[in-house]
Order: sequence, then structure tokens, then C-alpha cells
Amino acid sequence: ACILSFVGASLVAGYYLRQLYPEISLRQLREHSSVRSMALVGFSLATAMSAASGNIINRSDRLLLGYLRTPGEVGIYHAASQLPFILTIIFSTMGIAMMPIAADLCHRNRIEELDELFKVTTKWRLYLALPCAIVIFIIPYELLLTMFGHEFTLGVPALVIVAVAQLINAGTGSVGSLLVMGGQQKWWLILSIITMALNVALNFLLVPNLGMTG
Repeated sequence: ACILSFVGASLVAGYYLRQLYPEISLRQLREHSSVRSMALVGFSLATAMSAASGNIINRSDRLLLGYLRTPGEVGIYHAASQLPFILTIIFSTMGIAMMPIAADLCHRNRIEELDELFKVTTKWRLYLALPCAIVIFIIPYELLLTMFGHEFTLGVPALVIVAVAQLINAGTGSVGSLLVMGGQQKWWLILSIITMALNVALNFLLVPNLGMTG
């Protein structure tokens, strides 16, 4: 389903690109390949690899929990960890809204305004995330019991831990978007790879003894 959705989106994007720029053909693009196009490829590869690392980070906990423990724990953990990910909808919305403005300010070297933009968006991320996080902290048992059933209440510690992590995520702002829009995508790639390696290593270290809490 994921692959088909990307293929469909690519076909639609290609159609509308042809509508917007009918004078440009693939043959012309090949003939006019230049240093600028190679820079674009380099930029795209770095951001794509960063996104791939992010996807591995988001999936490694479930995969390694299933590998190191039992399928039952994976089911409970998956249900518990989904509730805090409601907060990521807020993050992605704020990040998408910030990206074109940040790119424009970086291009014009208006660093003070960029700094103010980052602070404002980070504050709003935190303001919007706090109410959801507080509800999770106050009634984690009741949330899992109501939504999934009694057997899933074993995931309360994991639910609280993931909620704390997402709240920290909210408070640090759209760092990835800012680095990419500022032309520092290589640093974002390096940070993503380091984070991915730490995530996998810590899962191997903590999950065998602590289970889903690890």
C-alpha cells in the first residue's frame, strides 16, 4: 500500500509538472546536466538517506522487540506507542509550514528573523503538545484499558516513556527542517546516522532484560 501510494503520487506529480512546464523535456534535462544538477542530486541523496534513517529509527524498536522478546509484547508495545505519536502530527504540520519561510530567510541571510521563526514554531509545538502529553501522564492506564483492553495495560510504562520522549521532541523544534532548508543537509544526515546507530545499539542492550520498557 505504501509503495503504491508513492508510485501514484509520483505519476500525478509528473503529470502536473508537464502541465506547468510543457517546454521542458527529459531529453533537454539530460543535455543540460551541469554542476548545479549534480549539487541537486547530492542534496537529494543526503535528505533521502536522512529520511531513511528516520524510518529505521521509528521501526527498529518494534522489529528488535519482536526479534529479542515475544510477539505478544510487540502487540502491546505497538498499541501503547501509537498514542504519543498523535503528537507527531503537530510536529509535521509545524515543520511543513516553517520550511519555505526558513528557506527564504536563509537565502537572504536574515539570520535574526530565522532565529525568531525557529523560537516561535518551537514554542507552538510545545504548547500544542503539552495538553495531549498531560492527559497521557495522568490517565495512561485508563487510556489503554478503554482503547485496547485489559491485557494492553501492561504497556503503561512504555506509553509514559514514549510520551516523555515526544514531549522532548516537541521542545527541541524542527531541527531537521531547519538544517535542510539552511543547506546543512549533510549535518542532518550525520546526526541521523549517529542517532540510528545509538537507537539500534541501545535496543540490543536494554530490550533483552527490560522488554518493551527497554
